[in-house]
Amino acid sequence: ATISGKGTLTADKDVQWASEVVVRVSSTTYDTSAIRKILVTPAAAELSISPTELTFYAGENRTETLRIAIAPEIVPPIGLTWSMSKNDLAEITDNGNGTATVRPLMPGKGTLTVREPGGKAASVKITVLRPVEALALTQKGNKITGSYYSWDAVQEELDGFEYENNTVIGTVEGNQATVTFKSGDLGGSGTATITWNSKSSITWNRTSKKGDCIVPQNVTLKKIN
Repeated sequence: ATISGKGTLTADKDVQWASEVVVRVSSTTYDTSAIRKILVTPAAAELSISPTELTFYAGENRTETLRIAIAPEIVPPIGLTWSMSKNDLAEITDNGNGTATVRPLMPGKGTLTVREPGGKAASVKITVLRPVEALALTQKGNKITGSYYSWDAVQEELDGFEYENNTVIGTVEGNQATVTFKSGDLGGSGTATITWNSKSSITWNRTSKKGDCIVPQNVTLKKIN
């Protein structure tokens, strides 16, 4: 690397490995100096990210980790910038070690792009689905029956909520019910726990799923009556 009289540092084009350059600036007038350490690395030839697609339900308490790979491997994952095509879709946290954490926010679709200082970029398609919007429940003794309603705003697909048929069946113990559920239209099924948090809210936590159905893993719902 070379440095000009105006302080511009230029790295050699044929850099083969990462190295630290120590720049010292001195003043002969005031007899002072300052030191700056700068990491010089080879240019990235390729940038990739995995996974390349993520699907969430809005409101669920879940995060996913993205992993960055840069070629050649000696190029460190520093100076990365992240941009989202739809800012309110998900929250991105750069962990500083070549990984980032994604947390869903609002329903919709968007593209997350990561870019390294040299301009190489990679993208992730993120889909946040609208979760279960309602549960209609009836309790008799320790038995609970009812239906669920789920609307996928992205795919414009409706599932569940057939009042004439019980799509949710289970047993209540204390403030929690263990239930099985089945899709009204898509043919899927699974199990979940329903917890009464207070007089105003309940939590739906899916514990298993088989086949096609639009049911989130974890979501808190406001109790109407």
